[in-house]
Amino acid sequence: MKIFITQHKTLAIFVILSVAVVILSLFSQSNDSPIKILVVQIAIGFLINFIFYVTLSYLPERRKMIVANKIIVQRINRIIADMRAFPNAMIKQFPFDSSSRKEQIKHATHDFDSKIILEHAGLCLNYSGKMGKWIAEDLIYTKAKCVEENIDFILKYYSYAVNPELDEIFNKILHTGVHTIFKTMHEHSADFSNGSDEFVEYDKLADELELVKESYL
Repeated sequence: MKIFITQHKTLAIFVILSVAVVILSLFSQSNDSPIKILVVQIAIGFLINFIFYVTLSYLPERRKMIVANKIIVQRINRIIADMRAFPNAMIKQFPFDSSSRKEQIKHATHDFDSKIILEHAGLCLNYSGKMGKWIAEDLIYTKAKCVEENIDFILKYYSYAVNPELDEIFNKILHTGVHTIFKTMHEHSADFSNGSDEFVEYDKLADELELVKESYL
């Protein structure tokens, strides 16, 4: 009820006024003048139409949006997980060589705000040799493909529930360097020259997506 009133303030005011008119007319002792009868009939007609609107339009649409929001949140969680899986996968595949850097990563592994993880992931792409490049390409291909598939799913089946903020963040994600690499990966050798910056940007977008997700909970 609170959500309905918030979304339909003007309609809620007319409903309250109509109910008040009908109740007052029932307890009124004065003669029924033509104007009074007309006002009461309008109020009753408005309430009948309001009931039809709530039962046939608002409630079904509300249930539809609740289901859509639940599915969108599930898909967003998958997108965020895939976006953040790549740097950690790279670290496991290409661990730090120096003990000092190992100590740094030990304390930063679960902190995605730390550039240490993301810079290392980017550096791995450039200095891991041909075999490392193949592994990295496969990791990017798999995760980026999953991200794009989930975004496509939301936009295809639940576009009516996608707000401007979510649409904007999806557009940003699909135009990052990570996805540019993904789209050209099988045509020629991937260019990871700006790997660190690209993964830092990608991780920031994952944080933004987390914030946008809150509007669907």
